[in-house]
Amino acid sequence: MEVSHVILIIVGCLFLFAMAGMFLLFQVKNAAVKVFSGAVDKTINKATDMIGQKVIDPGMAVATDTVRQGIGAVGKAVKDEFEDTKRRSPANIDVEVTRLAKTLKGKVTTADVTSQLKLSSKEAKDCFKRLKDVGDCSETPQGHYVLYVFSAFLEKTKVWCCDYCQKKFNEDPDRSDCSSCGANLEIREETLAV
Repeated sequence: MEVSHVILIIVGCLFLFAMAGMFLLFQVKNAAVKVFSGAVDKTINKATDMIGQKVIDPGMAVATDTVRQGIGAVGKAVKDEFEDTKRRSPANIDVEVTRLAKTLKGKVTTADVTSQLKLSSKEAKDCFKRLKDVGDCSETPQGHYVLYVFSAFLEKTKVWCCDYCQKKFNEDPDRSDCSSCGANLEIREETLAV
């Protein structure tokens, strides 16, 4: 057997060893996601350096780069999954939906949440249930869909009200007394109807 064949076999074995190492790192990623994110990056960088320096001949830059890219991809997948898991926690979903409700002036549908926040229909409905339970929103049927109303974010308008006869004027009546009964008018802010 020629020396070049022996070197090729050794390089192939080293490459397989490196790939097995990558597979092992990929298997532990789910456990690592639940525990920590920053330490995973450091561990993957150390493992990449060790494999690159001690396992693969430094003269084989192409194989080293391939291993680094493979391990880096696993590390990125672990970090991305950790971030997505953290983002999809019920508390974070509630905050995101509440922010969306503020942007949409207090009126939100399940379709708004699923399309704009990239959540499943179940995640959106579970969130609305939690927010209803604590009194942050209410449910209003609107034909074939349900509108969730966040009263804190609804638009408000000025209304001139008579405390005596309960008459309301949506526009400034240019007077301080009620045109119906003569009692004093009071300016109030009222929520626009849903």
